[in-house]
Amino acid sequence: MTPEEINQLVAEKIMGWTPKPCDLEETQQEWTVYDDGYCWCPRCKVREHISTFEHGIIPPPRYSTDMNAAWLVLQHIDEEWDELIPPFAYNLGVTFATSDGFDTFTLSFGQLVRLTPEKICKAVLKTIGAI
Repeated sequence: MTPEEINQLVAEKIMGWTPKPCDLEETQQEWTVYDDGYCWCPRCKVREHISTFEHGIIPPPRYSTDMNAAWLVLQHIDEEWDELIPPFAYNLGVTFATSDGFDTFTLSFGQLVRLTPEKICKAVLKTIGAI
């Protein structure tokens, strides 16, 4: 599974993202135009010659390769998906312990440093049965 496919699944299935076309009027000031006549839009990531330029769909955040974006996934799960936390933590590889009838988990420093954006994304997708 490519990072782009993972990003798309996380965005749609977890974060509630829907594809949105890039708006020409909003982004015209943000274009980068090169000497060779090509231009690039930072919102939809399209790079074409200015004479044939057409905006595309704004891609989802890079959840599987950017740790800042992956932390947003963790924050969203914590705030919106309480029922996913125990199975997600299990799929992420953190240690479960039971104390006083409550399921809790602990994350050691060694486990924390091994967390990668890709691992977070794959664990959450596995938790919801998307992969």
